[in-house]
Amino acid sequence: MTPVITTQRLNLHPTLPLDEKAFWTLGSTDFEVVRWLTGSSWPPVRKELSDHLLAGPRKDVYTEGAAFSILLDGHPIGGCKVSAPDESEYYPELPTLGYWLGRDYHGNGYGYEAMSALIDWSFQTYDMPAIAARVLKENSRSQKLLKKLGFKETGECVRFSNSLHAEVENYVLKLSREDFVEAAL
Repeated sequence: MTPVITTQRLNLHPTLPLDEKAFWTLGSTDFEVVRWLTGSSWPPVRKELSDHLLAGPRKDVYTEGAAFSILLDGHPIGGCKVSAPDESEYYPELPTLGYWLGRDYHGNGYGYEAMSALIDWSFQTYDMPAIAARVLKENSRSQKLLKKLGFKETGECVRFSNSLHAEVENYVLKLSREDFVEAAL
C-alpha cells in the first residue's frame, strides 16, 4: 500500500480525489506548469486529472507505481510519482520519477525536498540499483534539480508532448544508489 512520506516541511500522501481542486488550479490550468509535462493535455481535460487522482493509493506499488500529492501545511502544492519498472521504454528495468510544483512554490527548495524523500522511499521499495527520469531539453530548472539529486545524463529521446502538441527532445537521466547517497552528503 502507498505510504505517507514525511519530510522536514512537507508531507507526500497518496493522491486522492479531494486534491482535485488544488491540482486543477495549481497545475492543470497553468500552462507554465503543464508545458513541462509531456503527459498532460493542453487545453486541460478535467477527466484526465480526475482519473489520475482516482488511481490514488496503490495496492501493489511494485507493479502499479505510486502517485503522491506534495503538501505544505496540509495544502497541496504539487505532485510527484514513481512509475513502476517496465513503464519506460528507455530503462524498462528501472522505476521512473516525475514531479511538478505550482509556480508559487518554485524556488523554495520544495522540489528538492520532495524528490529526495521520494527517491529514498523508491530505493527502499524497489530495491533497484538505479532510478530513471526524463526531462525536456528546454527545462533547465528541472535539469538543475535532477543533477543536484545526483542524476546523470545517459542519453536523449524524443517524446510526444500532449501539452505542446508536438514531438519534444528530452534528456534521459539515471541515478544510482551510490550517486544519490553521495549527492545527499
